[in-house]
Amino acid sequence: MSSVIVENQFHLPASRQRVWDILGIAVMRSLPLEQMEAADEANFSAVLRVPMPFFRLSFNVAGVLELDPPNSLVCLIRGQSKWGLVQPTLRVSFALKEEGDNRTSIRFSAIREKKGRRNLVEWLLSRKERSFTIDVLNNVRKSLERLA
Repeated sequence: MSSVIVENQFHLPASRQRVWDILGIAVMRSLPLEQMEAADEANFSAVLRVPMPFFRLSFNVAGVLELDPPNSLVCLIRGQSKWGLVQPTLRVSFALKEEGDNRTSIRFSAIREKKGRRNLVEWLLSRKERSFTIDVLNNVRKSLERLA
């Protein structure tokens, strides 16, 4: 079972190939990742730091990329907080569609893969998860607009 965290669509005045070429840069600039290591071109691990009101929550994350150039980028991200209280699994996708000369539509979605009932900590963090995801998407969009 899964639940949609956020879905959005926006357009850029650039070709689909140009958007594809800069998408990875825009995503990486928008995430607060540290200690990133690439196992190969489709697998990575990193530490993700999520700002909270009085502290930062750290997650060890592992990601698997599914690439279909220049149509889509999908990333399955599995995270685990320091003491294992929160273990989110997210499917984040960007779908690119050419809409005429030098105009591309980008559909974004972030879906939380559920594994049964959430514990209290996960329930409390669910709002932060949504706002954090929206902030990252807005940063990706701004970065793409600057780079396009």
